[in-house]
Amino acid sequence: MFSLLKKGLDAAQELSNTISGIDTSDRFDPYTSDDPIAKKVSWFSNSSENKTNTTTFTSRDNSTNDSSGGDKILVEVDESRLEYKASNISKIIGAIFITIGVIFMLLSINAYLTHQAFKNILGLSIFGIILMAVGYLIIHSASETILFDKDSGLFTKGRKESKLKFIDDPIIEFGLEKIHALQIISHVDIENKENDNNNILDNIPKIVHIYEINIITKKANRIYLTSRREDYEQIIYEANTIAEFLDVPVWNFANMTFSKKMHKDEYDREIERERGKRS
Repeated sequence: MFSLLKKGLDAAQELSNTISGIDTSDRFDPYTSDDPIAKKVSWFSNSSENKTNTTTFTSRDNSTNDSSGGDKILVEVDESRLEYKASNISKIIGAIFITIGVIFMLLSINAYLTHQAFKNILGLSIFGIILMAVGYLIIHSASETILFDKDSGLFTKGRKESKLKFIDDPIIEFGLEKIHALQIISHVDIENKENDNNNILDNIPKIVHIYEINIITKKANRIYLTSRREDYEQIIYEANTIAEFLDVPVWNFANMTFSKKMHKDEYDREIERERGKRS
């Protein structure tokens, strides 16, 4: 009974992937893999902790295979260094917020010098401070270092030191030789539309696929690297680029999580039964 149910769910998933143009014939299956580390790590996205970053790959000749921009750009600095860097879009947006905030602060000073009402001075000052703080947070958020460096032999992930300690992330740093594989998984977000249109079709929630890359260490630890919205080809390209740089495998489990997650325990038992039959 379960086998039929599982086959039906997997067939439905395959149909969904076919419609979306995604080939799942080469998927890595952790439940049938002989790699013991694959069986220890989680294969489901912890999306509440992972921020979705839109990333772009740029080679040494500064050409890019994606012009959509985003928070981070994967740059091949040279043959021994790969690094995610903040895109110009994030820097520009942060600078705009800071500039507007400074303008409001200057207006508050002018209001004070011209003896305007105290509430006007206070309002302009508070608004200016908020805008400058937002701009700083945008630039600081984009300043996270994600670096693969063969010269030092280290992987580094974390943000630069800041006086605002409550927004700092701990620096993660360890040897490249400890990286066992790259994991690609996916999950689905539901975006509700808010239209005044009475047409039911215009108000159907949108299903958004999120694809993410995680680093898997030889001790079966999982470290979130980056993710993309609705761009499977780009996430595959980035994962393959990093994997080739590190000479490690890519474990691609994207778009396979849905049916496996629904019946993981039953699936595990079914696999054990099949192994028992073969032995």
